[in-house]
Amino acid sequence: MLYSPGGAARQFCYSNAAGVGESVDLEFLRVAASYVSSPRQVTSGYYDFFAKHNATLWTVDRATRLATPMRLDVVYTFVNPRSPSFRRHLEARRVPFEHQRFRDWEELRYSLRSLREFVLASGALAQYHHHHAADVRRLGELGYQVDMRDADAVDGVVPLVRRVYLVLSDEDQVPEWLDAEKFPELRVVTHADMFSAEEAAQVLPTLNSNVIESSLHRIPGISRFFLYFNNDMLVGRQLSLFDLLCPLSPLFYERAVGWFQSSSERSPDA
Repeated sequence: MLYSPGGAARQFCYSNAAGVGESVDLEFLRVAASYVSSPRQVTSGYYDFFAKHNATLWTVDRATRLATPMRLDVVYTFVNPRSPSFRRHLEARRVPFEHQRFRDWEELRYSLRSLREFVLASGALAQYHHHHAADVRRLGELGYQVDMRDADAVDGVVPLVRRVYLVLSDEDQVPEWLDAEKFPELRVVTHADMFSAEEAAQVLPTLNSNVIESSLHRIPGISRFFLYFNNDMLVGRQLSLFDLLCPLSPLFYERAVGWFQSSSERSPDA
């Protein structure tokens, strides 16, 4: 599976096993993404098809003519009610501190543990370049240069998850139990990192989660695709790519938005 970014031309495509494409667009239709193992007891027809073709997952940029192995980032938003900055923000807006509402049960600690166990340390979200050399050759024939600088490949294996971002309003909100040195994938981001100085002067500090969630794509260096977790979300088993998107269409979220939009446009009698 490849993602072709840029304007109206962006799309997810899959292979119909019709052979090598004669153009980059036909090549998008040929190539499929596959993973060596699936956490599911019974594999789907999609998975079996992709596994049979041993394909790899690439992100291509038509403007720069660069092709890179697709990587995902994970983003957490978190508020530490024990931090001095949080109390200051509440007092500045005359919002009372309610212990029942802002109590921290340290869900983030266990969420990060589940992420480590079932995502970062799981082979189900690693992409195996069985056909890497062939992909590089074919992409070169199509006019693309392969960039592996950010691939972190080990023995031909490219982890699909690249970094984990923890988004906080202020640096003093990093939980005291979190040892960032033992979590090399972790990056701490403050709200100010996501806004220009002029914007920050107008909107920060904020207690409105919608302001922050709608700006996560502005995290410096964030991947084109990322998974957004609240601090109380836990991963209970190995994830595969097919838990996140459907092989024959865009991301599940985009499909849901499209469905709601089309539903709202239907007549009451439809």
